[in-house]
Amino acid sequence: MYYSKSIDSKEIFDKLKVSKGKSSDNKEKENEIKQYKKYQGKYHTIYLNLSSNFILVIDEWDYIITNKKFTDKERYNYIDFLKYLIKDSFFIAFVYMTGITAIAKELSRSTLNCFKEYTMLNDKKYYKYFGFTEEEVHELCSKNKNLTFENLRRWYNGYKSCNGKKIFNTWSVVRALNSNIIENYWSPNSNEMKEIINYDIVSFNEEILELINGNTIEIQLENYGVEDILNELEDNEHVKEILYSKMVTFGYLTYYNGKIFIPNEN
Repeated sequence: MYYSKSIDSKEIFDKLKVSKGKSSDNKEKENEIKQYKKYQGKYHTIYLNLSSNFILVIDEWDYIITNKKFTDKERYNYIDFLKYLIKDSFFIAFVYMTGITAIAKELSRSTLNCFKEYTMLNDKKYYKYFGFTEEEVHELCSKNKNLTFENLRRWYNGYKSCNGKKIFNTWSVVRALNSNIIENYWSPNSNEMKEIINYDIVSFNEEILELINGNTIEIQLENYGVEDILNELEDNEHVKEILYSKMVTFGYLTYYNGKIFIPNEN
């Protein structure tokens, strides 16, 4: 828009109305939810007409849960939406969801209890699909011929499955091979790490320094689940364990055989 002094601005702006209602963002969110519910009815209709079940693929299913721009109410509404969409829907054959946050614990038993979860902490069947295996990276290096396996191993390896198999960070390996440069391709939310370190818990910061110095810490961890986020870490009795679980979930640490440690240079 261009402004000219020759134009009477009062004449322009007097015609505009200032909204005192909800912002357009909120209205857009409400409209999206209405559309989702509307589409659910269409799924049902298509099934009745074609007798074909749906397979739903939901990538980063936990984005709304982990992203702080969403309110607690919106997160709970999202969980209810998933329940409404998925649970006991006869027109859905199965649902495949990926994410870094486990449904887990009470939430899975009460709301979304129809899922089988596979994580690096306890799965021996699909562990090799959580990242590149050493064999796969060897093959990639043989094709690339510019980067050595040892350099990729030092920077991007170190994550371990429950059976001890080493897993590479796929995002970093792909970017390094494409650019032929070994460097830090890590792109998490730095505020998450700041919030974790700033927790005033006895011995926690000292243990973080131990990890930075290359040492390991013995601890028994559980999956960092959705309810841990929704409850805002209110249970102080297990806060440290929850924080370490969160760091493992987001990839800052790896966990194997009852010990946590920093996996690599990245």
